[in-house]
Amino acid sequence: MSQPVTTFSISAPGFAGLNLQDSPVDLQANYALEANNCIIDKSGRVAARKGWDKAHTANTELSTSNVSCIGELVQTDGTATTVATGGAYLFKLGGTTLTTLTYGGGGVAPTISASNWQFCFLNGVAMLWQEGYDPLIYDPAVSATQFRRLNEKAGTAGTIPQCNTAISAYGRIWYASTASDKSTVGWSDLLTPHIVTGGTAGTLDLRQIWPDGGDEIVALAAHNGYLFIFGRHQILIYEGADVPATMTLKDSIVGIGCIARDSVQNIGEDVWFLSDTGVRSLLRTIQEKSAPIRQISKNVHDDLMMYLNTETLANIKSGFSAVNSLYLLTMPAASITYCFDTRQPLQDGSARATKWVGTPSTAFYETKGRRFFMGKPGYIGEY
Repeated sequence: MSQPVTTFSISAPGFAGLNLQDSPVDLQANYALEANNCIIDKSGRVAARKGWDKAHTANTELSTSNVSCIGELVQTDGTATTVATGGAYLFKLGGTTLTTLTYGGGGVAPTISASNWQFCFLNGVAMLWQEGYDPLIYDPAVSATQFRRLNEKAGTAGTIPQCNTAISAYGRIWYASTASDKSTVGWSDLLTPHIVTGGTAGTLDLRQIWPDGGDEIVALAAHNGYLFIFGRHQILIYEGADVPATMTLKDSIVGIGCIARDSVQNIGEDVWFLSDTGVRSLLRTIQEKSAPIRQISKNVHDDLMMYLNTETLANIKSGFSAVNSLYLLTMPAASITYCFDTRQPLQDGSARATKWVGTPSTAFYETKGRRFFMGKPGYIGEY
């Protein structure tokens, strides 16, 4: 005797994103086993991601090189200029034209053979940092088409180190990680990034502060009056960083650190980053140090770890779009980008995840004009 047909109604199938950790046999209908080139939209449904358009015409110097770093300089009068790096060159975007910036300082122009720059901005100027290179500066008030070394700025005091990571926070530049010293954090004088000696500038040696022995600084972040120093396996949290001379060590986290400088993103009320165990929320990590299993990428953990093992960590890039509520993490060797929804976490604290496959982006940045740019071969692309 045949059984009656039972009708099931599944609302918004796959709305919880990928789940590649649990057994497919018992997987709930709100999870997906495949979710390629899609997002979770604002209504909580699986939807197609957008494409990208070229933001400018071709540039001879960039040619087919990847755009590796994108940022936006907002000058003191409010004028915004998109700046970028690619190949061995620096660029600015104006309208649909990508203009190559030339060296305008004294002496011999720097020889640039790597493009792993990190931008930071302060008091109307853009700065670029990369280990092994003098920090560079683009100041439109001096020249709209030229860059210089930061130590060529008038009034420079002290030797500005060739650091790999730097951020602008609380009215000054914070910098760390040279080829020979990965345990010292320095900060500039107030509103004067070229003054690193005298005034309120200073340094902090972490060799006796790391709670679990030696470590190396990978990245820096700032949030709500705190300075976060990401080691490879530890995190230090300093309170009162708006006055560096009196800031104090508020907390430390052992066993969890950041492994990729450009994975760190301030997503508004939190900071997300890539650790040895996947993408993590900094504030949740602070709150739940005794429960390390909870993480943003929990439902794609093994999949992400598999690709991570084949990557050059310096090439891993991330981006945050407040407009689209997305945190993107690119694995360029695998040609995969993980897309995490930042609107509402799942009950276990993880984020809804999908995968974008194909040619990955090599940089991300969202401008104050709500344009989300992506680094592509030969172009800045707009999502």
